[in-house]
Amino acid sequence: MGGKGIGGAVLGVAAIPVMVVVAVSGAAPTPPTAPGGGLNSAGIPADLVPLIQAAGTVCAGITAPDIAAQLKAESNFNPNATSSVGAQGIAQFMPGTWKTWGQDYNHNGTNSPLDPGDAIPAQAHFMCALYAQVSSLLKAGAVKGDPNDLAWAAYNAGLGAVQAAGGVPQNGQTPAYIANIRKFLAQFTLPGGGLAAGASLAQTVLAYAWHTNQGQDHLAQMPQYAAAVKAAETSGHFYAHQIGEVPIGRPEGDHCSATVSLIATTAVDPTYNDSGLLAQGAGFVPVQEAWLAAHWQALGSASSLSLSQLRPGDIGISNGGGLTHVWMYVGSIPGFTGNFVEGSYGYGSHVGFAPQARQSSTVLYAGHPNAVYYRKK
Repeated sequence: MGGKGIGGAVLGVAAIPVMVVVAVSGAAPTPPTAPGGGLNSAGIPADLVPLIQAAGTVCAGITAPDIAAQLKAESNFNPNATSSVGAQGIAQFMPGTWKTWGQDYNHNGTNSPLDPGDAIPAQAHFMCALYAQVSSLLKAGAVKGDPNDLAWAAYNAGLGAVQAAGGVPQNGQTPAYIANIRKFLAQFTLPGGGLAAGASLAQTVLAYAWHTNQGQDHLAQMPQYAAAVKAAETSGHFYAHQIGEVPIGRPEGDHCSATVSLIATTAVDPTYNDSGLLAQGAGFVPVQEAWLAAHWQALGSASSLSLSQLRPGDIGISNGGGLTHVWMYVGSIPGFTGNFVEGSYGYGSHVGFAPQARQSSTVLYAGHPNAVYYRKK
């Protein structure tokens, strides 16, 4: 915080009064809401790994790899790090910010930013509060950007600076700080998406899909989704295309079938499409439709349903009229600006897009008159 060069939470005191102190401030640690996972502990001091894993369970939007990457950027995991502006410890808390967020989390009789057992949980609770705040600002249209990037920016420069800039402050330091964290995030995320089967739907969607609508032709993928696609390719399971089918220059996995298969397998139904290895032949949407019809409950046509009748994890699929597509309803997820998630292989002049947030007006689905919804029994 307010660190030298790149890093640090809250650069200037002017931003501090703008921060909203939420329920977790100064309270007992928030119970885990989603399982931790996905942390590649290589390069992390062994005594810090359990603390980082636990910190990744405080809220769905901030994972253990997020925590590790930020600590690496802040202090290179040095619990005694200090900065020229007074930031202290492994998470580089400024004294004023520590007064709000610091407490004796490990119950050893001290309350210190120099104690990783206190500093890392405090970092997690502070980041989760910032994540909730920027998510509200995104929903209100007051800022633009990715919720994680905005939360990291608020940690570094202050929430007030993010609000004033309408997004990540272009002050030189903060964009570089975020880029540094993103670089380390790839390092500390396990291959295979890093999410074990049974992770919550919210955690999986936030890990695999862009949190805002990136628009058509946005091919770049979230790091954990790219890793999950690679693992699916290696194992031969739930793959989006036949080998060699994807046009040169297009990432594997920018496809509706891959998006739904990987999210459903991780968070909704571990048996999803287990009889339909997509490398066996073309027609990946028909393969999934046949599996859904045999194993899940049909809810009816999209045109006969309202949004209020859907539950998170319900899958919509269209296989007719020349339109083939599959997508998932995810409900309301803090930090995720759509109630559906989808990817696309492309159509017409569009080359496709990576998994991302989509709104009901886009997806429920006027453009797919033959769409049917299914729900896990």
